[in-house]
Amino acid sequence: MTIRPVTSISTANAYNAVNFEGKKKKHSGKSEYIINPGAQKLAIPLAAAITMAPLNVIDAKGLHKNNSDIDNRKIEYVDDISSINTISNEGGTIIESKNFVSDKYGPYKVNLISTDGNNKTFEKIAFEAYNELVKKNLSNDVKQLAVYNYQVVSDDGSKSTSFTLKNVLVDSGMQSTPFTYNQDNIVNYIEKLIDDPRNNKAIDKVVYNRTIRPSADGNFQNVGGKDILKDAEPFKPNGKLIDSDDITMENKVLGKLRYYSLNGNDNDIELVTYQKNGYPELRIFNLYTNKHVFEPYSEVPSSFVTGIMELSDGNRKHYYLEEPALVFALADLKAENPEKFKYGIMGESNTINYLITPKGAIMPVASEEE
Repeated sequence: MTIRPVTSISTANAYNAVNFEGKKKKHSGKSEYIINPGAQKLAIPLAAAITMAPLNVIDAKGLHKNNSDIDNRKIEYVDDISSINTISNEGGTIIESKNFVSDKYGPYKVNLISTDGNNKTFEKIAFEAYNELVKKNLSNDVKQLAVYNYQVVSDDGSKSTSFTLKNVLVDSGMQSTPFTYNQDNIVNYIEKLIDDPRNNKAIDKVVYNRTIRPSADGNFQNVGGKDILKDAEPFKPNGKLIDSDDITMENKVLGKLRYYSLNGNDNDIELVTYQKNGYPELRIFNLYTNKHVFEPYSEVPSSFVTGIMELSDGNRKHYYLEEPALVFALADLKAENPEKFKYGIMGESNTINYLITPKGAIMPVASEEE
């Protein structure tokens, strides 16, 4: 069997026509069988050697940001109106204002406010907007610019996808749920104000470096994995070995795929295993080609598509690896040989939404049913 080389992976191009039919998870949102239909398709039949860029590495710095990818549903913030301050002379002097228009929240104004009597500096930044409920302009203080750096670490300890999100956090009256603004224009403006010589401790940038790990259903969870794969109980196939493929990069063998028939028919592959160099042979239990959407209710949701492999050992314990090149190669393999790999390669393609806490913890959430 032959597999052509896998091209370099970039989430800016994403993947096209990755189609695992018949399995969709309602709890993770609106499923999409075909992911990013306008993107470039990877053509990969099946190979004696897979030559590729690092199997598990995606540079997600170019996260896909597009309002059309997500329904712009609103989160209703319930709060005591009296806890939201109205701009007044008692709150300081506005020394500069700049108008913005949010695609989600509408027009608003950013005010730089001096509270120490020195109009050459500002000690507070406030967002001002007209409130329909009280029929007047209300002001909310900017708390900080939060920068979230995420690194995916799989159950073999390998690092793969990394990406950064930036949010302007604005006081909502509830500490745990500030208003979040993340359009590029306001993020860039606030970032410049941090370095503005007039900034007198009005705002700062807080960077949160976090690791996350692939998990059940192909979603991400907080706290990166560690190398628990090395202690897995080897899976012992009870079928006939039909074929195998080396996985190589730069002429170096990194691991092996093995294909087994369990019914005595060489034309049926009911079991596929994966053995990374230095690790035990494990059954490929499931593949996930999910689209991961962060902050779906924000001004600009960010998303990327990746491949996660679920492995099972001899004790039926499960392990999760982010291996996009290998996962998409196997997905294409099944698409080209649907009968041969009808039961040997199983997979799902879903959309998973994540909320983010002010300190950067991620929370997979269910979407409302259409």
